[in-house]
Amino acid sequence: MPRGIARNRPYKELTLQQLRSFAETARLGSLAAAAKSLGLTHPTVREQVLALEREFGLKLVVPYGRGCRLTEEGRQLAELTAPLTSGAASLKARFESLRSQAKVRLVVAGPPRVIQEDLPAAVEEALRIEPRLSLAFLELRDDQVVEAVAKGAADLGLTTRAVPSEPPIGVTFETAYELETLLLTPKNHPLARRRTVKPSDLREYPLVSSRYTLSDQPELAVMLDRQRAFDGPAPRVEPFLAGTVRRYVELGFGIAVVYGPKPDERKSSLHQRSMSKHFGRGLVRFVFRNGGAHDDLARRFAEQIRKAHAAD
Repeated sequence: MPRGIARNRPYKELTLQQLRSFAETARLGSLAAAAKSLGLTHPTVREQVLALEREFGLKLVVPYGRGCRLTEEGRQLAELTAPLTSGAASLKARFESLRSQAKVRLVVAGPPRVIQEDLPAAVEEALRIEPRLSLAFLELRDDQVVEAVAKGAADLGLTTRAVPSEPPIGVTFETAYELETLLLTPKNHPLARRRTVKPSDLREYPLVSSRYTLSDQPELAVMLDRQRAFDGPAPRVEPFLAGTVRRYVELGFGIAVVYGPKPDERKSSLHQRSMSKHFGRGLVRFVFRNGGAHDDLARRFAEQIRKAHAAD
């Protein structure tokens, strides 16, 4: 390369710091936010992103509002760089874990009902076959799970929400398992004594799994709306968490329609009836962070979850 050209390039070759600056800019949508996240100055991050654009001869980001957004080429490059930068950030943790053979702490994010009801069998099996594994559960609203994985607060997520139209950079979604749509009533409730229950029958009773309760499960709320299940008496209580919903059904405040595993009357204080033929089935998805410190272990645990539900 001629000396004049080399002197005009602040960065002579592709560097990890350039990729990190670009990846954070892509994730946060702002050079200033990326600089703050990385502990660098705004001009430094800007120059590193510009250096990448010179390296590839393409425009990667363009101004947008008070920040910036990716071009199509920028999004393609961000998808490629996310595993590299995430893997580099976790290199020290991986190396230390390998050296010490210490226990590995896997953080799993999901709604409380999923953690409580869907995972125990897989947890028991995973801990049996993975002596170094310990699990930490991050119990969140369903609509917070993807963000927790994208930010690195969790190694694995489980969510019933649909895949976003523009998934976060460096995050992958995979189908995990299906759930029944269940009607919950007290065991002595009139609906529990019926041989069949139609959606129109639900309108006779307060539905404590209201639009508010199902605000983070919009697909189920839409199905109930189509069948006018919310048209009955207004509930006097609207609990949000699944365990709380069940408790208030037990207390006689109304009935509920929720996602859950196949009903087993022997293990429940409530009458549970599948309504999947009317309202469809719920789909749980895995959320992975590409290149995370415990990506391999997260995927092995995910496979245990799949096997546990395939056996049901």
